[in-house]
Amino acid sequence: NCWMLVVNDLCKQAALDRRLVIRGPSNGVRNFITMTDVCLGLEFLANNRQDPLHPIICNLGDKTKSIVSMASIIKSIYLEEKGMDLKVIELSNDRLETRHLDFRSSVLADMGYQWSSNFKQELIELVKFCEFEFGARNEN
Repeated sequence: NCWMLVVNDLCKQAALDRRLVIRGPSNGVRNFITMTDVCLGLEFLANNRQDPLHPIICNLGDKTKSIVSMASIIKSIYLEEKGMDLKVIELSNDRLETRHLDFRSSVLADMGYQWSSNFKQELIELVKFCEFEFGARNEN
């Protein structure tokens, strides 16, 4: 279920409810990657395996951000693109002790892969998709 992914969930909430609800600790840090870069990264790995008998373990990731900062980006897209100022609601008072995430995609980088997608543009496209699929329910 792709709608359980935090960015997808937030964009769907924005389209349905015109607000962004963060259920867990909002300062939790995650690494985000666009679907374009997931597909391109997997294609790159499939086409650039030097030794098919030697397995490669690597992380696919791009931007490390807190959940609340990702919600703020989505909020700003709604303000810029639709003129809507969405409310961000943090349900949990819990705070994680660390805001650091040691995430590395060095295996891909060492092989010559370069992330190529436009992160904000893909978020804008996801917002448009959610508005098309779910937004009409709000207008009735």
